[in-house]
Amino acid sequence: AGAVFWLVRAGLALFPALVLRWPLKKIAAAVAWLVALAYLLLSGNSVATQRAFIMLSVALLALLLDRPAISMRNLAVAAWIILLVSPHKVVSAGFQMSFMAVAGLVAAYEWITWRRRQVDESASVSGKRWWRLLRWPIALTAGLALTTVIASAYTALPAAWHFHRLPAHGLLGNLAALPILSAVVMPTGLMALALMPFGLEEPALVVMERGLSLMMHVSQWIAALPGSWWRVPQMQVVAAVLIGGGLMWLALRRDGWRLAGLAPVLAGILWPLAPQPDVLVEERARLVAVRTQEGLAATPGRAGDFALRIWLERDGDGADPKTARTRSGWQCDGLLCRAKVEGRAVVYLKDVFRRRRGQVAEREEALLAMQDACLRADVVVAAFPLRGLCRGGGARVIIDRFDVWRNGAYALFMRRDDDVEVRHVRGSLPGRPWAAEPLARYKTRTR
Repeated sequence: AGAVFWLVRAGLALFPALVLRWPLKKIAAAVAWLVALAYLLLSGNSVATQRAFIMLSVALLALLLDRPAISMRNLAVAAWIILLVSPHKVVSAGFQMSFMAVAGLVAAYEWITWRRRQVDESASVSGKRWWRLLRWPIALTAGLALTTVIASAYTALPAAWHFHRLPAHGLLGNLAALPILSAVVMPTGLMALALMPFGLEEPALVVMERGLSLMMHVSQWIAALPGSWWRVPQMQVVAAVLIGGGLMWLALRRDGWRLAGLAPVLAGILWPLAPQPDVLVEERARLVAVRTQEGLAATPGRAGDFALRIWLERDGDGADPKTARTRSGWQCDGLLCRAKVEGRAVVYLKDVFRRRRGQVAEREEALLAMQDACLRADVVVAAFPLRGLCRGGGARVIIDRFDVWRNGAYALFMRRDDDVEVRHVRGSLPGRPWAAEPLARYKTRTR
């Protein structure tokens, strides 16, 4: 849209009659909005593109109304429009990262513009030809680096909260890839869009594809460098509020109290991390993980890899699910798995009855073995409905297939007073209309 705005305005400015009679800036803004709308429809109308289109529309509308195109007020208007249409977007990573980054960039460049007006350039410096030749490349590189640093600082909080990792080479990646995007990919994409009604877009798309391939090669090379990610364990809500509030204070204040926002940011960074569960149970009880000195150790198999990957990321653990399943901690046989966590015995009973139908004697022998394991365990997790199998034993916590069906995934915290704190997904969603009570099995049957 910026390229279209500049091209239309520069092209119309070649005709003096138009310059004197028509508001070229507003005409260019209207044409840029129409092109952006066409791109929105052509690209598939994704959520991220919708968000960018709304923010762009607010900026272009400000130009049409002779208002500043980039300001905090326009950002607030765009946020209100998105939240009125889709209020659930406020908890999404894309919404938070987009608006946090734009808020930081708007605040930084407003301050830079104000400082630039306060400082007068000396005539001796401006008169040097070599400086004037080097000034624009240096300013472009410095601006790109500053933009990357500010955007990375303001998107670090939602990135750490949602993805539990931060890119270590983001500055290097942007300095290497963004010039390709700006000089090759976007101009040829614009040319392809303009030539598409005439069926002549293929040469522009070929060049665009090569530019994208080069960007991917550069990105993959930088991502393969040592230490490309900083792992961030799950933080507490208090820490996230302190960091977010401090960043917004830095962005919104314009007086001498602006730097006071650094205090809550520092306090949030130093705040203790969220407590880590000692036992985790997947939402279908197909996977159980216990905490060991190596990190989370999961029961063998292949079920529940997605949940296990999320658990590892939450811990700031760079291991993959396959590595977590090979860690020491579990002792398994054909019927069950045993583990020790903080001196408490944890038993996981496998769902062997669904996969194989043995003789009645073998089934009774398996049930007796499981019942004996229940008597010696402090925590029992079963991948099938127990139906009273472990009733009357010494287990403090019993979780079977029916429990996870009602309550979702479980997290257990072993306390020092021999107590076990039990948390589950349903317990963290009180009073929410979409957290409906699960129906009994006989009520869900249809004729």
